Amino acid sequence: MTYEWNAFLQESENNIQSNQSDIAGEILLAHLASLSTLNTTEVEQELEIALSTIRTSDLIDVDSIERGNFGKIEMLLLMAQKLDCPELREEALIRASSTVNRAQLSGGYQFLKLPSSSFNPGLFQGTTGIGYELLRLVEDCLPSILSLS
Repeated sequence: MTYEWNAFLQESENNIQSNQSDIAGEILLAHLASLSTLNTTEVEQELEIALSTIRTSDLIDVDSIERGNFGKIEMLLLMAQKLDCPELREEALIRASSTVNRAQLSGGYQFLKLPSSSFNPGLFQGTTGIGYELLRLVEDCLPSILSLS
């Protein structure tokens, strides 16, 4: 976690915003997984900063669950579940709705700079992961793919 946190702090404001929110997502996953054993003030502060980074990031041009908009949605949903925070769940729903609406307007979801007309059935980088994440938004009992919990 130290490496990711240092990389996050070293990102300059000129870098692409998605790089910083990707690292923030990795930090969130690691910290959420270890909260029961590493619940310190420092971890809570890092969690808040990482969450703030994800919350303030705009939609990007990749929709996948691995490093795209649905990955950020998953981070919000995980935080909502772990911290019992319905506001974060609502934010995840709003982001999902915006991403689905954009996909409808552009003719499909965006995958790693491929044309929106491209079909990618993959779990982490394709429509299967997006579909699963949409199901998780309505069915709390489904486990997270990214945190394997």
